[in-house]
Amino acid sequence: MILGVNDGHDAGVALVAPTGELLFAANEERYTGVKQQWGVPSQSLQHALDFLQLDPKEITDVAFGFRGLVETELSSFLPSDRVGLTRRLYTMATRFAGPLMASEIATKLIQLTSYAGRRNRGIINETLAHHGITAPRQFIAHHQAHAASAYFTSGFSEGATVITIDAGGDGLSGSLWRGRQGTIEMLDSLPRIHSLGDFWLAVTHLCGFNPDRHGGKITGLAAYKECPEALTALKTLYEAAGDRFLVRNRKHLFWKRLVTEMGKALEGFDREQIAWGAQRLLEELVVHLVEVGLTKTGEARVAVAGGVFANVKLNLEILRLPSVHDFFVHPHMGDGGVAMGAALDVAARKYGAQPRKIEHVFLGTEAGGTQELVDPDTDSLVVEKGDLAHLAARTASLIKEGKVVGVVRGRMEYGPRALTNRSILYHPFDPSVMDWLNERLDRTEFMPFAPVIAEEKAAQFFDMSDKGAFASRFMTVCLPSTSRAEEEAPAIVHIDGTARPQYVDRKNTPFMFAVLEEFEKLTGVPVLINTSFNRHEQPIVATAAQALEELQRGVVDALVLEDRLVTTKD
Repeated sequence: MILGVNDGHDAGVALVAPTGELLFAANEERYTGVKQQWGVPSQSLQHALDFLQLDPKEITDVAFGFRGLVETELSSFLPSDRVGLTRRLYTMATRFAGPLMASEIATKLIQLTSYAGRRNRGIINETLAHHGITAPRQFIAHHQAHAASAYFTSGFSEGATVITIDAGGDGLSGSLWRGRQGTIEMLDSLPRIHSLGDFWLAVTHLCGFNPDRHGGKITGLAAYKECPEALTALKTLYEAAGDRFLVRNRKHLFWKRLVTEMGKALEGFDREQIAWGAQRLLEELVVHLVEVGLTKTGEARVAVAGGVFANVKLNLEILRLPSVHDFFVHPHMGDGGVAMGAALDVAARKYGAQPRKIEHVFLGTEAGGTQELVDPDTDSLVVEKGDLAHLAARTASLIKEGKVVGVVRGRMEYGPRALTNRSILYHPFDPSVMDWLNERLDRTEFMPFAPVIAEEKAAQFFDMSDKGAFASRFMTVCLPSTSRAEEEAPAIVHIDGTARPQYVDRKNTPFMFAVLEEFEKLTGVPVLINTSFNRHEQPIVATAAQALEELQRGVVDALVLEDRLVTTKD
């Protein structure tokens, strides 16, 4: 058994069999209640051991998704008083010798400096010892872990172009790999100084949002106000590099200096204009990297990971490329996914594991405590027990009546998306839901809620439905909406005519599939809104107790909790 660990941004663990079978994956935020929790994921590890009833001695390998010291949290993106060793190194180097940061020597220096400090990091040793784990540790290069997470869950065993792009890790901000016959080979990389992740963080900050976790708001805003002039201004800072797998941070600006200079370049533009220009530039630069990557690898299937690929509109532009025959985004594309990637990398190199097509991401813990919490007759709750068919019919009926229904069933999803096991459902007929439900959830969003639909019905509501099917299982790509979607389900369609669907099937998501069937019988429309079951700045709910608390707060009107439908008494 291989334990994968991410002890940095969005800490978490994964347990993988030597064959590459995924047994467990979850992130620390779900257990601590702190969004994108940093540090050694002790609670996630304990939950994994308990859930799988695993003897720690059965763990033969421990793999970390960084080789070097993990950089401090992104909230120190601007302030200078909270920076770690590697951040100080980068900042000093870019201030006095920025162009040198693009060299391979600088990258290796960063890697060696941070790796030397990591190998004997006491808290790692203490945590593993506390849990009784004595297996040897391996530190996998960050982008290798990202690449492994994409390739070994893609099922592209015949061959794949694998690309990673993020803010940075272990001296790089991106990489190009050829995946073939169970191995990945790095062909090229992006130096840390040219980070497109940092570009997006700076834009997010300039638009007035937390760069740590609100980058998605920029994608939503980008649809509101076209502004070629903002794009032109941003191109003074970033450009593609000919026919090379490279984009250039033209002035070699880093962190505070990047934000300052970007602010000057964009002076006079409002946030919608900035967002439009930034989104267009990101799409142009990443499409350039993908096209060069396809040429270098000769493989038409593309698998990607890294935080930049959380941008679902960017992913649509990749999907649109005629040279891309199949496209997959690892469901946990950000750093929270490198625990799984590191474990899969070891499974492949040490035990010969081959790529497997990931069918679902229900890899976390169950809600727990349902019977004890909702069985007693109380003054505040009405509890109705039923089988899947009964609960699906009741759920569809409530949604048709205009009720907001929370769902907590089965194992928790791995990754940032709620994919119907920890979801909030509503009908797609009311475009104003974006305002009032977001207000109920304490959210500020600029993109409509995502739709959920049976895969076999998707072509009626979304163009490119077949080519985008694999990525759409995990809600990782936008698709153009059809006229039927705009007419019959207006609440799911963004101002630019796109939506970010989740496809479901009877095998992997039987409850949701049944709800959709029942809702179509009642309304003639086979699509619903699916948003994550959480309030602003809080992780997605993990337990029955958390879900019941949200019901009693009025966040949802009804709650499907395992085999029970729970409502509050009037």
